[in-house]
Amino acid sequence: MCQSIAESYAGKSIFITGCTGFLGKVLLEKILYSCSDLKKVYILLRGKRGLTIQERLKTLLELPVFSRVYREKAKFCDKIEPIVGDVSQDGLGISPEDRVTLINEVSYVFHSAASIKFIEPLHDLLNVNVKGTERVLSLCKCMKKLEVLVHVSTAYSNTHKIFIEEKVYPSPIPLSMIDQLIKEQPDEERTKIIIKGEPNAYTFSKKLGEALLAEKHGHVPVIIIRPSIVIASLSEPLPGWIDNWNGATGLIGSISKGILRVLPGNEVNVLDLIPVDYVVNLIIVAATKKIL
Repeated sequence: MCQSIAESYAGKSIFITGCTGFLGKVLLEKILYSCSDLKKVYILLRGKRGLTIQERLKTLLELPVFSRVYREKAKFCDKIEPIVGDVSQDGLGISPEDRVTLINEVSYVFHSAASIKFIEPLHDLLNVNVKGTERVLSLCKCMKKLEVLVHVSTAYSNTHKIFIEEKVYPSPIPLSMIDQLIKEQPDEERTKIIIKGEPNAYTFSKKLGEALLAEKHGHVPVIIIRPSIVIASLSEPLPGWIDNWNGATGLIGSISKGILRVLPGNEVNVLDLIPVDYVVNLIIVAATKKIL
């Protein structure tokens, strides 16, 4: 007899990075709404703008994206446990006490924290998107109940290929160089030489993140999700919900406002957009498949 998705999560605890991001908010909402028998949801949060971690959590949960859960599952807040930390810091910046809690309690890890700025300096992207992933993986290796680590990558992590297979491609540089490049802080010209044919340092960093997981995951089961351009929700938690002007949103908004009147293009190219709720549903379901 097959278990339902909700049954797979029942009585278990999860750990999510990137909950303050667009996709992360929808992921948190959906898993709380659909998997109400979860034991705990630990979320990694940074202190920001003078707010305490509890104040930041309160601000996060007051957003419209959580209105459905508030309306139908009022006690969902009791399941959320904020963890002070930052993927850009050694050990994720987590206290020894919180680390012990995560090691003893967590069964599922969803790593969606990332820097998505195309013009971010290479060393910052490497520190967050590659070393941050390595820090999450290191914690996962210590977790006693871990069933899977789900890593959110991008369909554009392998722009050198016309047809992208469901496999991890070799790293374009030795992974041993990453620490050196972070320390070196290469300028724009040096960055162009390092990333070679990549369209930007962001896609380069996401490619390295995948390669790192493939090389270093050890006994940890890992699933890599590669969404294309993530846009507003189709139906959940609210039809058309979005909270940023990144990517296609700014483009579509500029066109609809009449600000952008001409856009050069190629009729053979495909504008590959995917609603955020499609991506989140895939993430939640994929974690139950126990792929090694």
